[in-house]
Amino acid sequence: MIIGEITPTYNLDRYVDLNRSLYYNLQRKYKKIQIISCHKLIYKNSKILNKNIKNQKYINLFEPKTYLELENYLEKNKDLVIFNNISPKFYHFRIFYSLSKFDNIQLSLNNMGNFSSYKTENWKNVNISKKIYFLYLKQMAHLAFRILTILNIFKQIDIHFETRLDLKKSYQNGMSYKIKKMIPFFKTRFKIIKKISLRNSQVDKIKLKNSSAKYITFLDEGFVTGDAMDREDNNFLKNKDKYYLDLKIYLRSLQKILQKRIIICVHPVNDLNFYKSLFKEFYVCKYRTDHYIQNSYLCVFHNSSAIVNALLLNKKIICIQSKLMSKFAFNRTEMFRRLFSFVNHDMHQLINADKKKLIKQLLLKSKKNINEVKKYYHIDPQENFSETIFNEVNKIRQSNS
Repeated sequence: MIIGEITPTYNLDRYVDLNRSLYYNLQRKYKKIQIISCHKLIYKNSKILNKNIKNQKYINLFEPKTYLELENYLEKNKDLVIFNNISPKFYHFRIFYSLSKFDNIQLSLNNMGNFSSYKTENWKNVNISKKIYFLYLKQMAHLAFRILTILNIFKQIDIHFETRLDLKKSYQNGMSYKIKKMIPFFKTRFKIIKKISLRNSQVDKIKLKNSSAKYITFLDEGFVTGDAMDREDNNFLKNKDKYYLDLKIYLRSLQKILQKRIIICVHPVNDLNFYKSLFKEFYVCKYRTDHYIQNSYLCVFHNSSAIVNALLLNKKIICIQSKLMSKFAFNRTEMFRRLFSFVNHDMHQLINADKKKLIKQLLLKSKKNINEVKKYYHIDPQENFSETIFNEVNKIRQSNS
């Protein structure tokens, strides 16, 4: 069996870094991972960031220049099992159509446990023109995708693996699945939904044994990513110098109180050299977030999805906020604060807390988060991710034969 993933992202280096544990587990079973990069099918002249991916010996990268090349590749690789996590947007529809011409088994996966909110991200923080744009980009496209799936123009995903227990329940209690129970031949986006362990939970016990408490790790935010800029009110761009100054003062005071070295893990889309010049007194790195979370005494963040790993490892966490952030980032931070129990700080206020009192607060909150994590996520450290996929795919093959 050949395992691959199809993706339209331009930043393949970031994509592979985010999926490092997934690919590591899969390549142990299947030796090679096929990555099909479709970005240039949509954006002909766009630059693809793939410097680091080419150094990964277990990855074969295929970059079709035309849809005919993609279809010829799929025709030659009929045994390829494809992870298809492409979002149902209008500009991706041609990719879905090409995939639907062939009988490759398609899987989708959410094992990172990220949180999002349509209201917070696409409605609450944007003007009327952006509201209309996001309705078109997301809601209308999703409706059109559903219709084309029902009409069998787009092929169903054979299995969706989901780590978020609340999302799995939401899918299975949704209108489409209620109709499917009454009309068995009715087509939903996913034929089957299976729960899967949260990212890295397979190695949590090993990590916990090998983890340390050496550092205070700050998880940087991608304030100028495409998603953020699409919703940006220019607040951050106008105030970024003051924001970075406040952040430096805050981290410096935290370091003084706890007597731990500060590590800044730069967001994959941000300029590493810029951060190194800005935060000369701290250690600044990129693509080593998991390592430093594992070895942290304390993690500090706004609304980074990487915080899930800190929650898994039951690390002490401070969620910081600033009015200098964009409304989009500010409200996403509020969303995380509602979901979990963090020690919450305002970056504008100097930390005058007594060390013992702060540590007591951090310990109390981390204990509460143990139950919160179990409420949202399926976690099974004994689960063999590769075997789970292998077994489910074999079931499909047996039923198709």
